[in-house]
Amino acid sequence: MYNRASSYIDSFHANINSFVPVLICFILITPIYLGVGYGISGINILYIYSIFQILIIALTQRFVFDTPETLPKLFVFIITLQNIFIGLAIHLSPGMPINSIRLLISFTSVYVLVACIAILFFDAAARRSFFNVSQMLPFEKIAILFIICAGAYFFKGKAPLFAKFGYLRNFTLFFFIYILGKLSVKGKGSLKDFFRFLFIFSFVICVFGFIERFILPESFWLDTLNVLKVTEAKGRGIEEGLLPSVFMTDFFGVWTRRLASTFAEPVNAAYFFAFTTIAALVARNIFMMVVAGATLFLTLGKGGMLVASVTLVVMIAAYTLFRKRMDIKRAVILLPLFVTFINFYVGKFRGSAAAHMQGLSSLPINLFNYPLGRGLGTGGNWGSIFEVSIIEKRITMTGAESMVGTIGHQMGIIGMLLYILFFIFMVRYLLKSYRLFLNRGDKYLAKNNLFAAAIMLGIFMVSLFQENTFGPQAGGIYFLFIGMVVGTNKLAEND
Repeated sequence: MYNRASSYIDSFHANINSFVPVLICFILITPIYLGVGYGISGINILYIYSIFQILIIALTQRFVFDTPETLPKLFVFIITLQNIFIGLAIHLSPGMPINSIRLLISFTSVYVLVACIAILFFDAAARRSFFNVSQMLPFEKIAILFIICAGAYFFKGKAPLFAKFGYLRNFTLFFFIYILGKLSVKGKGSLKDFFRFLFIFSFVICVFGFIERFILPESFWLDTLNVLKVTEAKGRGIEEGLLPSVFMTDFFGVWTRRLASTFAEPVNAAYFFAFTTIAALVARNIFMMVVAGATLFLTLGKGGMLVASVTLVVMIAAYTLFRKRMDIKRAVILLPLFVTFINFYVGKFRGSAAAHMQGLSSLPINLFNYPLGRGLGTGGNWGSIFEVSIIEKRITMTGAESMVGTIGHQMGIIGMLLYILFFIFMVRYLLKSYRLFLNRGDKYLAKNNLFAAAIMLGIFMVSLFQENTFGPQAGGIYFLFIGMVVGTNKLAEND
């Protein structure tokens, strides 16, 4: 009895220790959002202040407290709560210019870049390890080539600067998020601590999601959190007095409101809850798997559901291939879920899903007509927002609604090849690591490498049909986790 009580106390202390540094950092960052709301006129000065503040936080966590693993947790805080804080800032200052709102929306990108710079260029050990080309993994080298290619295509073609910068962010930030994850781990304990944090925090925002979906009135989003202004700043159309169109969907012929939780956007929320659902399954946290899975379903997000479904099937297949036997228990539970999702997706195909398929189907046409690509911002969703001529063409013919279609249209054959090779070599490395640690008897690292390989295949599959896959609020949690797994692998290999 005493041992059990002691175990609960230790677990409680571990949970507290997992959250306190993150909460302190988030409290320090909060004035960046709310300061705009109070009408600080010097938005550029405030932004410069935010950069220095993040730099101080990153360096303090790395060198003073020696807890670099706090930085990924803070990233999770930012991507999940950012739109809530932006809405509150607008509430404090109703006349806030739309460009100020856009600067706040881009804050996630600034955080990732500054935190990475702090670790890369101020930690000599990390710098030697990462920038030694001979020690870099093949998929890391390919990712750097992809980023260089995206930078070159930024200067090709005529397109609005906002659209060009939007795609430059999406085509580069995923790798910096990966670096943040990779260089923030100190060992296997960092990964376990991250999951402990993730499950507790996810439970809180799941509960909030149920409350906002079933209890809070629409005025909470419209009046208190000003979701229409945030949506407009992202370039999407709005109708006064009505929730943004992304909050609603055709669910088997019934116009249904979707759960948005703290993301204030159901699509990105679906990606996050898909990750949490499968992570909980891998960790055998059945309670969290059920809660997150139910929340995922209520988002009605096809992208998140497809990631979860592909991940589950790949993991079952891997168990069969590498262990020479079928994992019956998992198959009985998981395969019906996959079949259910496919039926759900096909049932919706007549509606919004058709646009996603059209975006993908434009790929061979665009690669044939523009083999070298047309340049960043010349197509896709971002391009259509700021360029009337693209809208008049039928935007799906420029790859819109498909990440793969968008890359093909804007970066041509070169960009497409680098994109595909990146996933091939990454999944290959993760499956090789899975076999390595399985043979060593390290089941924890083995299953996390398998999980990482499976979700990367899921992300690739979804990128065929959705364009926002690489956005920080959608795919950020996935690339952060991949980086943490690779970083843990490297440390374990050197032991």
